[in-house]
Amino acid sequence: MCNPWRMHTKTPATLESKSERLLHEYLVEQQRLVKAAVERAFSAVAPAPSVAMQRQGTRVRRASGDVANLAKRLIEAVQACPGETVDAHAG
Repeated sequence: MCNPWRMHTKTPATLESKSERLLHEYLVEQQRLVKAAVERAFSAVAPAPSVAMQRQGTRVRRASGDVANLAKRLIEAVQACPGETVDAHAG
């Protein structure tokens, strides 16, 4: 016995619209899967910023004259005691 539903002739427009709908559904699902994978990858690579990193943005920049003065003092300290460790100069 024939099934009249299967015997229905599909028009090219109907086939096109169904194909586009299926393709759209497939692409939406793939986009969701890719987005989830990227989010997982970046969450594993980039841990939450530490407290020190969060505070770093609140610092005030030194004036260029102050930086030049510090550089001059550092050069003088290194020239006075060459070969000394950084810790010694920092103190």
